[in-house]
Amino acid sequence: MNRLMSKAMVLIILVATLAAGRPVSKQLTAVNLGTLPGRRFSIAKDISNRGQIVGSGTFNAGEEDDHALLWEDGRIIDLGTLGGGRSFAEAINERGQIVGDSRT
Repeated sequence: MNRLMSKAMVLIILVATLAAGRPVSKQLTAVNLGTLPGRRFSIAKDISNRGQIVGSGTFNAGEEDDHALLWEDGRIIDLGTLGGGRSFAEAINERGQIVGDSRT
């Protein structure tokens, strides 16, 4: 497992712990969420109590081709952009509403 993927899994566990607002007392398991086909990197930024995870994915580190992503029910959904080259999903609430930004 590469270093970036390991950091992403640690981030998922950290976000899940912080989202709960209290220390987690049960055993957690890291899950490889994967990336969209053709993309090399992805990062999770937030997780809802419903298990929906948001973040972003890119083809190459340092490139301006990021797309906001939603991981839900075992699949990855590309949320696209608002006409520009980049978008980022930063948080999701219990209604499934996502907040982030897009560069146009």
